Amino acid sequence: MLRSALVILASLGLAATSFAQSADVVTAEAFARLDRNGDGRVVRSEFPGSDAQFRDLGAGADGVVTLDGFRKSPFARRIAAARSRNEAEPRPRDDADRQLGERIDAALRLDANRDGRVSRGEWMGHESHFLELDLDGDGDIDRKDRSEAARRAPAAPDLDDLPAFRRELEPVDKLLDRFDRDRDGSLSEAELREHRAAPAFAWADRDRDGLLSAAELERLANEVRARVRARNLGKARPAAYVVPFSTWDRDNDGRISTAEWKGPAYLVARIDRDRDAHLTKDEVDRYVRSVEGTTFHERFDLDGDGRVTLEEFAGPPSAFRRLDRNGDGVVSRAEG
Repeated sequence: MLRSALVILASLGLAATSFAQSADVVTAEAFARLDRNGDGRVVRSEFPGSDAQFRDLGAGADGVVTLDGFRKSPFARRIAAARSRNEAEPRPRDDADRQLGERIDAALRLDANRDGRVSRGEWMGHESHFLELDLDGDGDIDRKDRSEAARRAPAAPDLDDLPAFRRELEPVDKLLDRFDRDRDGSLSEAELREHRAAPAFAWADRDRDGLLSAAELERLANEVRARVRARNLGKARPAAYVVPFSTWDRDNDGRISTAEWKGPAYLVARIDRDRDAHLTKDEVDRYVRSVEGTTFHERFDLDGDGRVTLEEFAGPPSAFRRLDRNGDGVVSRAEG
């Protein structure tokens, strides 16, 4: 919808407006270009877009858009935000070296035997990708490679540190439902002012557009959750991605389909153990344990019998066979 409306306004000549002007001037000029007969009102017949786009301009109950209503509309706010972004200093772009450390962190989660390194036998990706992450060429991906990646990475952008939180944030859909007064799918600083997450607005607004998108809110909620749990545990431990199962399971069939899934796409393959394109509660619980467990058996002994079977194990069969030293088909506490 936003793209279509921008195309319409650009065709009316808005693109020629200088972003160096004040937000009020930019908004007034945009309104004037829509008000074709110059009577201070924009009616539906003057606007070439859809009904939904017309409502986005701030039309009142009488179906008329006034300058005052237009200035308060979601569309006018986006115009002002675009002007602000264009006047600001450009953000540093991510490059391959910056992303390298994150890729190595993800690879180290494949360390099935917890010896601090990922060998070629534990690696489940393409050989060329393994070679890209094995920076010192010793045949393993380990902390030495992570340190080298950190050395290569450019300095991180200067962003305010995340304020401390005593407890986790509520799910993003609940935040939006409660505070997104204009229903544009994001939260402004004013909308979030009464919430305890307000001090974290600058930290969460990564693209500096004056709005927190659902993705930015999700990132904030996950980061707060990880830090709260790490503080409560008294040590830094990885935190699993939060999956609001009952919220995403729209049809209440006890499964989250790929169409219902709203999290990072790469996690579906990791959680979907049986590869049926649906995630069950057991599969989500298995994923959480595999991330947050502190020992091998905490991560994989799903039935608590002190033994890990190949069915319970989330890694490749070759790694399981190496752990099952006596070849009896299970990994006991002594072996794990």
